[in-house]
Amino acid sequence: MWPFGKKAKQPIMKPKEPGPTEKRPEPPKDIKWECPTCKKAFPERTTRSRFKCPHCRNWVCFLGKNLVTLDERARHWEEEKRQREEEDRVWAKENIKQLHKDMKEQIKEYAKEEFTAGVEIICSDDSCEVCKRIAGQYTFKQGIPLVPIEGCTHERGCQCIFSSYIEEL
Repeated sequence: MWPFGKKAKQPIMKPKEPGPTEKRPEPPKDIKWECPTCKKAFPERTTRSRFKCPHCRNWVCFLGKNLVTLDERARHWEEEKRQREEEDRVWAKENIKQLHKDMKEQIKEYAKEEFTAGVEIICSDDSCEVCKRIAGQYTFKQGIPLVPIEGCTHERGCQCIFSSYIEEL
């Protein structure tokens, strides 16, 4: 005897009706379907974004409409990243006067706040020596260095930021 009365009858499971066939997306037709490493043709098309070559077992992936190895794709992404960083450095150099003007306006706003004691310059762990020497807290009466710091030698440009700090009560 079951502790909760009679044993419940299990429903008879019917086989699931086959649903409508799902169509997989068509693989691109205008691609040269050969391995970039061994140059052998692939026996079948695929819609996967990356897959292994059945001949040489190297990973292959799409880069735009080209098939490349994972290493080639990583090199491409690194080059794009370097180009973006260089564009950012050029932009910062061209607009440093505007950035300094904006910081001065922000410092004026900080000075109006009741409990704000000054500005703190914060640098990253991998900052250059110039930035590390300048990092610290400055009161409004002291001269506050402007960010981005002129003379910074960091490979990606000045990474310093500034923030207000509150005087301790």
